[in-house]
Amino acid sequence: KLQTHLTMHLTMQTQQIKAEAWLLRLALGGLGLAIVIFVAFTPARHLGPGYQQFSGEYLAFGGGKGCNRLQDSLALVDFYHKTGGENWTHPWDLSQPLDTWYGVKVNDSGCVMCLDLDGDPNCSPVKAGGNNLQGTLPDLQLSNLEHLFLAGNKLQGPIPDFSGMPYLLTAQLCCNRFSGEVPDFSNLPFLISLELDYNQLSGTLPDFKNLPRLSNLYVSNNDLSGPLPDFKNLPKLERFYFQNNALSGPLPTFRGCPRMQRIIGFGNRLTGPLPDWQHLAGLSHINLSGNQLSGNLPPLEGLSALRSLVLGGNRLEGPIPTLRSAHLVEVDLSGNHLTGRVPDFAACPNLKSLLLANNRLSDCPDLSTLSHLAALDLSGNAFSFEDLEPNRSLLKTPEAYANQHPDQPDQTLEIAAGEPLELQLQADRDVRGTTYRWLKNGEPLEAPSKPTLRIEKARASDLGVYQAELTHPAFPGLRLKSRRFIVKVRDAQTTLPATPPLAVDDFFEFDANPGGYVFDLTANDELPDGALCSVEILSLPEQGRIEALGGGRFRYLAPFDFEGTVELEYQLCNLLHEDSCTLALATLVIKAPQTLASETLFIPEGFSPNGDGINDFFVIPLLEEDPESYPRAELTVFNRMGQVVYHAQPYRNDWDGTARGSLQPLPEGTYWYFFTPDPKRSGRHQGMVTILR
Repeated sequence: KLQTHLTMHLTMQTQQIKAEAWLLRLALGGLGLAIVIFVAFTPARHLGPGYQQFSGEYLAFGGGKGCNRLQDSLALVDFYHKTGGENWTHPWDLSQPLDTWYGVKVNDSGCVMCLDLDGDPNCSPVKAGGNNLQGTLPDLQLSNLEHLFLAGNKLQGPIPDFSGMPYLLTAQLCCNRFSGEVPDFSNLPFLISLELDYNQLSGTLPDFKNLPRLSNLYVSNNDLSGPLPDFKNLPKLERFYFQNNALSGPLPTFRGCPRMQRIIGFGNRLTGPLPDWQHLAGLSHINLSGNQLSGNLPPLEGLSALRSLVLGGNRLEGPIPTLRSAHLVEVDLSGNHLTGRVPDFAACPNLKSLLLANNRLSDCPDLSTLSHLAALDLSGNAFSFEDLEPNRSLLKTPEAYANQHPDQPDQTLEIAAGEPLELQLQADRDVRGTTYRWLKNGEPLEAPSKPTLRIEKARASDLGVYQAELTHPAFPGLRLKSRRFIVKVRDAQTTLPATPPLAVDDFFEFDANPGGYVFDLTANDELPDGALCSVEILSLPEQGRIEALGGGRFRYLAPFDFEGTVELEYQLCNLLHEDSCTLALATLVIKAPQTLASETLFIPEGFSPNGDGINDFFVIPLLEEDPESYPRAELTVFNRMGQVVYHAQPYRNDWDGTARGSLQPLPEGTYWYFFTPDPKRSGRHQGMVTILR
């Protein structure tokens, strides 16, 4: 067989050779074979000391892992020119040996093993702003390369499959402008870490079945769609970050990933139930907030390594299951449809943050025994003062306990004129300090502040709807309302109209507002004079939740990036007359969120407050450059439920990702902000910011 390797020794004047690599085409004529080979020539100064000869390979048949510094030099020079090397922040001096070039590390044989151009050239995953690389990334031919760090640049176009780098261990391509589909990288069997987040990649996600060593997979903040693969052939996968895409369908079981530790996928369109992941013994972080997950929560007792459980802003229902993890520090189940009793979390002694806002929970134990618990949010549920009072030391702001709506059905009482009438509250009868204010048809009565209202002899004028309003000095601003008592007096002469109210279809249009959308369903309805009417929404929205504000007014709280149409069927009834209900349809149109464009104002899309001293604060460069010119700059931040989690005026670039009113860190996720540099001179900017830890 023909020997396929050719070594040539040549002596040339270096001044005759330009910095670019030369390709010389030779023909093997004397062998009687029509074979063409390529020999590459490179100036000796590119190869460094110790390389006194040039070598070439017969590329049609050559192979093996051997070190070919010449080929590496050619590949890097080509890479340099195709990515605008002359405009790099730290350009290469091509007259010097390649192992002196910024961000280039070589192995003991002198071949390139690491290319680190993310702004920190020390061959580490630390990112420091990139090196101003631009253009399309060529398919590098660096046969010994193990680590590729190109984060934070301006590279665009498709990502190559890197078939010329078979020993690659790390591919860090995040924070660029890559587009197109994600390659399956089937020629990289040794790949351990793949970072493609913060690009413009689209299409579906491959199953990466030929990457058995893959441990870290980061594809967040792209435009990926379609279902999630089950990753049956990734036995070493530990971290999977896929947040802020458009991925849909059910969650996989990840049975082929027994080492899984982190599943971070907030801000997608995932549906169906949360799988039972108790077979993932090392699972420590779950963040799937802002999806469309539904059904009951699965058993969670077996997740003994769990540290963070964040499932806010879904459609989960049923009770909260028992958790048993001494490592658990964070639970966020806010913005779902959970019901029943809150667990005591006795098996989670290190719990620091428990966020249960905007559910339908109705029974809460004393949680003050959890000595590390510093952030507790019970707002927007059906708790009574009996639930709240034992936990008042943990409920540090009014926002943490606001908007309680005890879920008690109406009670109808029908009595004869002259009979005694007694109305008794079932909840909050014995909470010391509670004040009771009785109302009839929405108007206050002159009655004692007691949990019982008694009328000795009912009269015709006593017909109506009764309700108690409860307050407590430990919870300023909170007013609880009891169930409604609908009292009918037999044989009573009444002037109340028998004509049923007429519900009329409504249409409401709103600009994007993370604080929610308030509308009045009775504004256009025909209500008979003196009628006591009730409004009930019969169909819940697929995304977000509805809050009843009273008097026919409601608030729709949608995910802050929601746009589209919501249709709500509602029923309007006269409480004092049977068979007096009519139906209508309310249509809500939510316009797309708009961000004010500004050529002079840059606001970052995210920050990472993890205490490493890098990007720990939400820094708006305008305030950094000239803080004295903006003494009234204002920043307001909302979570996905429309709740204000941070507000500052003046803002001084000092938000570190903690919640308002506490020092507890907010969960990883995407938040909506309003920023006004100067209320008198500039408009309001709005957008989204992602917290990563």
